[in-house]
Amino acid sequence: TYAELDKKKENMWNFLFFTGYLKMTDVENIDGERYYTLVIPNKEIHLCYKNIIMSYFDERKEKIDRGELFNAFINRDADKVAGIITKLMQGSISYFDNAENFYHALIIGLLTGNYNYKIRSNRESGSGRYDIALYQQDEFDTAMIIELKICEEKEGLKAGCRRALQQICDKHYTDEAEADGYTNIIKYGIAFKGKSCGAICE
Repeated sequence: TYAELDKKKENMWNFLFFTGYLKMTDVENIDGERYYTLVIPNKEIHLCYKNIIMSYFDERKEKIDRGELFNAFINRDADKVAGIITKLMQGSISYFDNAENFYHALIIGLLTGNYNYKIRSNRESGSGRYDIALYQQDEFDTAMIIELKICEEKEGLKAGCRRALQQICDKHYTDEAEADGYTNIIKYGIAFKGKSCGAICE
């Protein structure tokens, strides 16, 4: 993943790099800024990430009213969804540009635990695989399809959201929900740019 190494003490990626918990494999200059490609060097440190470092984000998630976030999703309040997620990420330690798997895991973690809905990830539907889907369990009424995108270099958040939403339509990601009889299908395009999140829905 790309991580900008600056001199801020709170930048954990900087700390992890200089203590050997991340290894540099490439360096690139973008608009006068220097970016490094960092990788986890071995299996032991990968285990450390799973058990210790990522717990930092679990603690952050616990400080969010996940019920409020879930209600915003279901009520199609895309601006509120984006605001809550952005607030969470601005309280974290660094940027996660181009790390879509991090954002993917973050959203799944935030939406997991609502017993009225089952959550699925990376399932085939239509002509591709959607990122995340939620299905109402007791009544075949509401389903939600979520597609995530990392904004390209000069792409704004709204454009990234529209690109994600368009992919849901183009690849017919709602086919699975429609086949199962769901009548209220909410489609979300969510985009990330550093610590900022954008969302649109239809």
